Amino acid sequence: MLGPAGAGKSTLAASYAGQSGRRSLWYRADMTDADPWTIFHYLRRMVRMRSLPRPTSGGALGVFAGRFFEALFQQIDMLVIDDCQVALDAGPEGFGELLRAAVLALPPDARLLMLSRREPPPTVSGLVPRGLVSMLGWSELSFTRSETEALLERHGTDAVKADQIHDWTGGWPAGLAMWVGGAMPALPSQLSLEPGQPLFDFLSTEVFGSLDVPMQLVLKQTCLLPTITAKAAQTVTGDEDAPRHLRRATRLGLCVNEIGSEILTHRLHPLWAAFLRTRLSPEDESLLGLRSIDALEEDGDLEAAAELAKELERWDRLAAICRAHAPVMAAAGRRATVARWVSALPREQVDEDGWLRYWRAVTTGAYAPAAMSDELVIVLGLHTEGGDHVGVCLAWAEGAQVASTSAISAASLEHWLDAWTTSAVESRLGDVPTAVVAHVSIAMTLLLRMLGDHEAARWADRALCEARRAEDTDLEVMAGAIASLHFGVGGDLPGAARALGRLEQLAHGPRFEPHATLALGAGRSLYEYLAGHYQVAKDTALEAIEVGKQQGILVWRDAVCTYGLFASFVLDDQDACEALVEEIHALPLRGAVLDINRHLATGMLAEHRGALVEAERAVAAALAGMRSLGADPTGRALAMSGNGHLLIQLSRFAEAGELVRELEALATHSKMVTIDHWASLLSAHLAGETGDPEGEVRGLSRALQAAARMGTPQLIFPSTRVLSGLFGRALELDIEVAHVARAIRALGLPPPPGAPYGWPRPIEVRTLGGFDVLRDEQPAGVSGGPARLLQALVAAGSCEVRHERIADDLWPDAEGDAARRSLDTTLHRLRRALGRDAVALDRGLIGIASERCAVDAYAFEKAASRLAANPSPRGVRPLVTLYRGPFLPHLDEPWAAAYRGKLALALGRALSAVAERDVSGVDEDVWALALERLGPGDAAERLRASLGGRFSAL
Repeated sequence: MLGPAGAGKSTLAASYAGQSGRRSLWYRADMTDADPWTIFHYLRRMVRMRSLPRPTSGGALGVFAGRFFEALFQQIDMLVIDDCQVALDAGPEGFGELLRAAVLALPPDARLLMLSRREPPPTVSGLVPRGLVSMLGWSELSFTRSETEALLERHGTDAVKADQIHDWTGGWPAGLAMWVGGAMPALPSQLSLEPGQPLFDFLSTEVFGSLDVPMQLVLKQTCLLPTITAKAAQTVTGDEDAPRHLRRATRLGLCVNEIGSEILTHRLHPLWAAFLRTRLSPEDESLLGLRSIDALEEDGDLEAAAELAKELERWDRLAAICRAHAPVMAAAGRRATVARWVSALPREQVDEDGWLRYWRAVTTGAYAPAAMSDELVIVLGLHTEGGDHVGVCLAWAEGAQVASTSAISAASLEHWLDAWTTSAVESRLGDVPTAVVAHVSIAMTLLLRMLGDHEAARWADRALCEARRAEDTDLEVMAGAIASLHFGVGGDLPGAARALGRLEQLAHGPRFEPHATLALGAGRSLYEYLAGHYQVAKDTALEAIEVGKQQGILVWRDAVCTYGLFASFVLDDQDACEALVEEIHALPLRGAVLDINRHLATGMLAEHRGALVEAERAVAAALAGMRSLGADPTGRALAMSGNGHLLIQLSRFAEAGELVRELEALATHSKMVTIDHWASLLSAHLAGETGDPEGEVRGLSRALQAAARMGTPQLIFPSTRVLSGLFGRALELDIEVAHVARAIRALGLPPPPGAPYGWPRPIEVRTLGGFDVLRDEQPAGVSGGPARLLQALVAAGSCEVRHERIADDLWPDAEGDAARRSLDTTLHRLRRALGRDAVALDRGLIGIASERCAVDAYAFEKAASRLAANPSPRGVRPLVTLYRGPFLPHLDEPWAAAYRGKLALALGRALSAVAERDVSGVDEDVWALALERLGPGDAAERLRASLGGRFSAL
């Protein structure tokens, strides 16, 4: 039993000894027991048996210890050795060897309990995998929430208060005992720890004082962090070993638990954290506070960083967090959080800072538009005076929006229009009515700043209406086309469809010029591509290009060619790809933008041909051009994504890693879900190729969640071959399975080598828990002889077998060639039902074609083998879900029974491997379901034994 002081180890051991009725001996170790011969002497005196061997110091310890404990356990049934940590600290080698000898000498019906505040020596922990030693740690000794409520209910505490007390104590038995005994404050909110209090003294001497100095130091330095990651611990403490000390503290119960599946995180329960803070001097608290705020911000836990800055009254750090992260938070719909941050700052500090004042206005002024408009006038002046052009633009757009949409005076709107007409931007637009310019500018500002936001769609519609009133078709086309493109690449396909609908209305009007056909073609082809309608996207682009050629129109031609190329690339249409690339190179235009598109097109065509080195050079040239031009974030992200995937395929991983980091930073800065999708997909690809499974899971989860939200199967890069591999891994890891399956069908992706069971195939064979065959997701109607043949082929395993073996299995009593003739007839009927290519035939061998048929038993066997080799709690639920029941449970044939037993044994072995490593990592209901599906037998009993006492009710 492993746990800190007050964990209840001694109480639990004494209770067990008393209730079991065993002949028990209790030995409390001390420093003198570093010499194991001392223990032999006192144990011999305690049982008063002369038949025990007499200790003779200096002999072979292991041999004598074995003989001694064999004799001792003939006199007693249970030995408890308490305070093992004291003897281990004094002399771990000899005491550890003694404990090992005691374990090995233990008869089957006897018990040895070792109680310690520190981890066991390797001589003992090395016996755990052999099943000779079981570990009861903090997760077993601490009280669960329901246990806490049950205990306190007996002492008249209501459930709400009991819940608070559990959060306060973290289930620490000594803390709960002090509460019951009245040694703690009446309410958790009254927590005040000071020297002289029983609780403080107990924590100081019995718990904190028993820790080694490095662990004490790490716990003190990280106590200001609400959650502690390994990176944060190293940042705050400056100690590379800090994560190891935290893991040790967690096993001892000094942290509440380890949380998080992707990034391991520790959390101190409030009682322990409050005690540790009393150990900090004011100087230490100030220094560690700054480090903790920085660490939380680096970890992305902005709210926790801001709360700690508020608590420590570090207004400079809170203001810096507001300035740096308010744009991202506001774009994510979390303006209320930004408002709390700004409201906590001293008012005079906010008043003097243009950006802080801006965020105060836009996050708190929604219900007072007049006041908000007045406030933005001041903000506009502060930014103008400071020469901050971005601030000027945003303050103007926000102020004009408020003035235009709120019920305030017309004079206010005129003020903003006057401010616009005097700006440099208006002077570059030429002689256009001010109202139209204003509305279009507001729309474009919002589109660039809040892609996909409903507010932006509303302003785009208003801009189109104003342009129509001004009878300016060019302005209408500009607003509609740009709106559709921005909504599309921003992941808002409904918004793009609305903008295109407006353009299509214009197309039927009398003032619709031919060049507008190309603008509409560009928006429509990109929209159809993003929606997964690749043939429509290609045809739309080709039609628009033809109009451009006939009319001699060059505007929008390069964009239309590029979007048509995207669709042709996915459709694997070599002729269309080459024609469109040739069209882009042939355009009689000059300029940096067109050169970038030419490089990009050349790279895509080269990748389509398999010339990866040529493709990487071309895409890298496009990226360099975009950087020098200061191109829009979407174009840069597109080139980064393509270049990164090509570098990975060329094994230039360091360069690809730099692009991943740059793309992730751009995604954070731009707040665009499409760029986040590209960045995450590239990160997953790199992690998979460099052996980083956690990074691969993290990247795939983020990328596919973004794609599922947008409703698009893919976005331009990577190539379909790379995408097939990434989608295959996503299915193996159970990530966004429904979206991935839809995307595979939409893209027509071929299965990669070793494609998982979930990869959409024409045929699906289900044999676990029953028998069912689907063809194109509909019942295939396989029964009788063909069904038995298919079942026998599955039972033969995932390899091809000889005809004779299958014939003998199915027709064992047939004479002569009758079995072979029956096999040929049945095989013909099966191939007619499933398709000739569903069953592979090759030189006397027969088997199921894995590229055409998905077989649940094969997928399960592969997953179980992988989990047994690399036990992980993450793999338990998918494995149990896949194992719907025994293989063909109602079939009594010997070949079926043999494969059925093999699969059940594989499930038990895989789950036992996980249970022996980390029982707490899997929910109890999953273990219960696993035992239910295993049914009675050795596999289930082995799993119960691996689960241990915690889940004995199962």
